[in-house]
Amino acid sequence: GSSYWNSILAMPNGKFVVGGYAYFSSSGVSGILLGYNENGSRNLAFGDSGMVKFSLGGSTVQIEKLLLSKSGRILATGSGYAQGDKNFLVAQFNEDGSFYASFGGNGISTIPFGDNASAFDIAEQGDGKLVVAGNIYKNSDYQFAVARILSDGTLDQAFGSNGKVITSILNGDARAISVAVLGDGKILA
Repeated sequence: GSSYWNSILAMPNGKFVVGGYAYFSSSGVSGILLGYNENGSRNLAFGDSGMVKFSLGGSTVQIEKLLLSKSGRILATGSGYAQGDKNFLVAQFNEDGSFYASFGGNGISTIPFGDNASAFDIAEQGDGKLVVAGNIYKNSDYQFAVARILSDGTLDQAFGSNGKVITSILNGDARAISVAVLGDGKILA
């Protein structure tokens, strides 16, 4: 079926990982990571013969952005359906493509906003907290949405309202597609 490749991540060992999502006739839309060697050949030691494919209980997962954490693990963000809503999703993988089980639920954290939400970028703060930015479709408009999660994948209750911030801009559609943490700790989306 169709596939969409949204992010590429250079690893310190010269290998790289590509992230996105693909449609499979047997299982629907799954998040996909592909591992490659320096010369462009598939890294068959990554995941299952060079590929990691995952969903949330058979529900759609879309990967939009990859980031190498300060600890050397692969972070993937995007969206996934859980409890009937489209949520922010962050997954954490070891260098070999296996899930980092100490993060979220077996390597995956979903961040519910109660509506249709999509994450497009992720940044890591100096203290290891993760900032995820995207949008939420609420009241017939797209609004900025930012969440901050702790290193274990749970929402940082000290950030915004229960770990999340939703911002309407000029009563129109607004989407955050990039996020950065500045040197003074401020977040720029």
